[in-house]
Amino acid sequence: APSAASTIGKAAIVVLVMFSYPLQVHPCRASVDAVLKWRPSSFRSRSSSPMRASLLNPAKPSGAKQSPDSMSEVQFAAITTVIIVLSYVVAMTVSSLEKVLAYVGSTGSTSISFILPGLFYYKISSPSSPHHQRLMKEDDDEEDYDSDQDSNEERAD
Repeated sequence: APSAASTIGKAAIVVLVMFSYPLQVHPCRASVDAVLKWRPSSFRSRSSSPMRASLLNPAKPSGAKQSPDSMSEVQFAAITTVIIVLSYVVAMTVSSLEKVLAYVGSTGSTSISFILPGLFYYKISSPSSPHHQRLMKEDDDEEDYDSDQDSNEERAD
């Protein structure tokens, strides 16, 4: 017979999963939506900037028009349903958590350690890149700020 402590523990895990699942699905759904809307830069118009498009659009009043970057209700429901169904299939078919952790660890740590730093450097290092130009402008602004402070200190002496 299960003890009261184990029953309370099982109930606590159920509550934990019930409330944490929506918190996990929300960024996953936003990321899937961003991947589905992504187009190569050759097809993208010059006015649209990847820095201006956010994954999470702020809440809008009900009377406001939906922006082109926001997700329609049908798309929202479809992506959410696919995420829930796929996670259920994985939960029912995987018998060992070891396999899931091995897959997540092998893909996640490899991409974070080896792939992403190279991609970030490639994006930033190109002189024609808007990221590189923005970083250089920030460096110039910082130097201007430092030189203004130095000249103010010299005048005060």
